[in-house]
Amino acid sequence: MRRISRRLVELAVVIAILTAVAASPAAATQIISHKTIRNARIPSGTHDRIYDHVTFTGGSANRAVLELTRACHDITFRDCVIASGPWNGISINDNGGNIHNITFLRCRILPQKRMGFECTSRPVSSTRGYHGIKILRCIFSPQGSEAISFDGGTGCVDNRVDHTIVKGAGTNLSQPY
Repeated sequence: MRRISRRLVELAVVIAILTAVAASPAAATQIISHKTIRNARIPSGTHDRIYDHVTFTGGSANRAVLELTRACHDITFRDCVIASGPWNGISINDNGGNIHNITFLRCRILPQKRMGFECTSRPVSSTRGYHGIKILRCIFSPQGSEAISFDGGTGCVDNRVDHTIVKGAGTNLSQPY
């Protein structure tokens, strides 16, 4: 009888472990799909989120179509469209490493008056900054200034642009950079 109860306890432990793995953070990821979002500013504290087939529109003379300016992490933009806007398409403005693990996968960034993608970290630091920012298999239409810009200190690490097409930049003469 003791052997059977011991095996039942062992089985219960295995089931508890498998249940914990199934309820991991990946299982808690929120997916937002097939929507249009205007003037998107990702809220502080956002994490474990996937934007799938979302179209981002809007922006203003000094605001990007899509902004990440507050602490956030583990966000994926998958097969999204960043519509044309009067400033940047995407702006990431990190403060001392509070924005990390952000992925843009197979996104299309339409023409912008300024930059298609701008990522900055302030204050500039040799030990802290944005990290894990990835632009993978995206397509950038011709941009007014730079198509892709990363600006920060040596604390900004593990960022990547891979298999991405830039169709041009520098189309707006009032944006000389």
